[in-house]
Amino acid sequence: MQKKHLIYLLIAILILSCKSKKENKTPDCFSPEMQINYDFIKNEIENYKVGFKTTDCDIKTIKMHFNTNHFKGIMAIALNEIVIRNCIKELSSKDKEKAFSMFKEEMLSVIELLNGQLYNDYEKLYQKLEIGKADNEVKSFKKSLEICGMELATSEGTFYVDETYYYLYKLFKNKVSPQLDEFLSMRSMELRQGYSDDAALTISYDELYDRIINWEDFQIKNPDFFLKQEVEDNLKLYLSTMLTGIDNTPVFDYDTQILLPEIKNIYEKVIAKNDNRKSTEIITKYYNLLKEKEFKQNDDIDRFMKENKLYYTE
Repeated sequence: MQKKHLIYLLIAILILSCKSKKENKTPDCFSPEMQINYDFIKNEIENYKVGFKTTDCDIKTIKMHFNTNHFKGIMAIALNEIVIRNCIKELSSKDKEKAFSMFKEEMLSVIELLNGQLYNDYEKLYQKLEIGKADNEVKSFKKSLEICGMELATSEGTFYVDETYYYLYKLFKNKVSPQLDEFLSMRSMELRQGYSDDAALTISYDELYDRIINWEDFQIKNPDFFLKQEVEDNLKLYLSTMLTGIDNTPVFDYDTQILLPEIKNIYEKVIAKNDNRKSTEIITKYYNLLKEKEFKQNDDIDRFMKENKLYYTE
């Protein structure tokens, strides 16, 4: 109960502070323009860093700080980073995992909200991005994203905000378990390389198979990893794509509907390994199914995918 009262008190102080600034005819710190004002954000981060003091670095205290920062727009990510850097070394292994999960959840929440605002609250800014204008407002926006662990990206001609590929790995590196360290390293590398854009793969099918092996190895080594569902989801995505392709990077020829030679070659290399991997077993069965149909796309593929809890990727 005391914790809730403290959170409400901190929020009230923040709101009153913003109102005070507004009454003094300074920009409202909750206004859209201040949310992406680099100088304002940088100043707030520096003040928070100087003023951050806590003798209790337990998971409850971290959650309290995160809850308060939740109302501060994109700078919440940078403020939460300060909390992590000051507190994580004091936590148990389990609480470090909880702190990471909370931080990531807050970060994704900020990114989702900002992407929703891009087309509404920042319509003029978005128009500048579309025509490639790089004035002070655009530069301030990009620098604001950078200082908060984000970057501007495009897909199919649409601008959106995403996390910087190395941000989480760099922040938590050597501060968490070796398993989480490895997980974040692999994730960072994949984010840097990309996966798909405009319904086409941005990596080769050989590289895609390497990802299957990497995540399968990780899964075998760390069966009780706290993010094992995310590992399983990665495996399913990559294996599903390996079997059925993606719209603009198909595994079957558009005209003949026959398996492409380069994909057939990859399958045969996998089968030749004759190892005990689950992925090898699935690819072997799939290859044999196609072989029965002279390697033509067929209706049995849908049944095979469902039986192996896989799916068609887009």
